[in-house]
Amino acid sequence: MRASTKACWAAVSSYMGDNCQYYIPDSDASDEDRETMIRQAVNDGADVIVCVGYLYGASLAWAAEQYPDIKFIAIDVT
Repeated sequence: MRASTKACWAAVSSYMGDNCQYYIPDSDASDEDRETMIRQAVNDGADVIVCVGYLYGASLAWAAEQYPDIKFIAIDVT
């Protein structure tokens, strides 16, 4: 896990407490892989999903349309 991802996770888990779950993609994950992880988080009951890194841009655009009732927090994403 990259240092920036660890720092973000520490902040999010500190805020969320025991209700936090995480899904970390492989370093060579595709947009489809990221969409699958977002879909899994929603299926697992997430109502807030934090995505870290510019590689989530396309996946977040897709997810925002697919899941309008879910809150997404994008960190370091354009």
